[in-house]
Amino acid sequence: MTTPFGPRVVIIIAICCLVLGGTVCALPRVPFVNDDGNKTVTADRIEENTVVVEEKKTHTVGDSEGYQEASRLLQKSINLTLDPCEDFFEYACRSWVDSHPIPDDLTSYSQFTATREKVLAEMRKLYEDNTSIPTSKSIALVKQIYRTCMDTEKHNSVGARDLLDKIKTFGYWPMVHNEKWRESSFDLTKLLSNTIQSRDVSVFFDYGPAEDSRNVSRRLLSFDQGSLGLGYSTRDYYLDEKKYEKQMKAYRKYTIGKVRYYTEDAGLTVNETKIEADVDEIIAFEKQWAIILVAEENRRNYTKLYNVRLFNDLKDYMPIIDWKKLTLSTTPFLVHSYLKTNPTIIISDVEYLQKMNTLLQNTEPRIVTNYILLRWAGSWSQEIGKKYEDLQQEFAFQMYGRKQRQPRWKDCVSSAGGKLSYASG
Repeated sequence: MTTPFGPRVVIIIAICCLVLGGTVCALPRVPFVNDDGNKTVTADRIEENTVVVEEKKTHTVGDSEGYQEASRLLQKSINLTLDPCEDFFEYACRSWVDSHPIPDDLTSYSQFTATREKVLAEMRKLYEDNTSIPTSKSIALVKQIYRTCMDTEKHNSVGARDLLDKIKTFGYWPMVHNEKWRESSFDLTKLLSNTIQSRDVSVFFDYGPAEDSRNVSRRLLSFDQGSLGLGYSTRDYYLDEKKYEKQMKAYRKYTIGKVRYYTEDAGLTVNETKIEADVDEIIAFEKQWAIILVAEENRRNYTKLYNVRLFNDLKDYMPIIDWKKLTLSTTPFLVHSYLKTNPTIIISDVEYLQKMNTLLQNTEPRIVTNYILLRWAGSWSQEIGKKYEDLQQEFAFQMYGRKQRQPRWKDCVSSAGGKLSYASG
């Protein structure tokens, strides 16, 4: 959907419409003052020779460049031929919507999108500027990340081989390497440690430093539920198969296609039947996980999400993971002494950890490994070649209606900025 101001502002406008628009529509002929200063009344406001008169009020309106720009933007957005009392959104936004069609490489467009696109273009100029040698190591590194990302020839020739070589150091991938994976070597804590260390992919939970909402002078380690393969707020996709049948079929097809390509790049024989069976097991596992996840609409009570505990309590809620080993292996050395003091932490949902522990205990290690590595492999999507990107675009069209992939430089600007945000500004 194309909106000039974004969803929050549209909501504010709608509220104003209810408060002000209702008044305007109920009293459509309000007394006003002519340009010559003479008070004017309307016939339907005269009751028994009593005239309701409003005094002329003077308002100071800014004449700065910002005010003038805001005025121009509003005039371009509003459609004065429409009645605000009939449809305030159409009145306030129709002209903007008509003049800003959604680009083929996006699924929505708003003022925020326009600003982001402008920033991306400016960052591209900075990353591609070779007129001077950067004096800062950080600036030089972020430019190197951008150039590496833009090297599509190398990505296409290498494919997913680097990804697969890295997985071998984790202990192989069952759905790709088949019998080379050994269940006896399965170590959930070690596997999660590897995926977090290398790509910051934690899957079943999110954790990191967060401001204490009840004592803003300190930051605590915070633990929250993770996200499904389709992303946050997609719980209903897995639970309402009838409503989201099209999307889930697209997701299944996309996942099967990726695993097929991974197997080919590993130089192994593709077994379509086995791949489909493995993917179906993964989706079935995600559906069970979706049941455990707390829906977003039930996460609005911040008091319930504020559960102060001690770090050592984690082993009681989710003992399937060695939390001390995991955190020490995925955090900077400087905080290790702090973690060893059994510090105060915040857990958004204790019951979620308990239920997740039960689900993981009752799921075959092979399925858990397949799923974790599938999610981890997804973080390589911009580095493994055009055939994977084409597959992703086909999925994005079915899922979100995106007509074409966005230009490569946009992906690379976002990637470089995400990896070194401070250097990028």
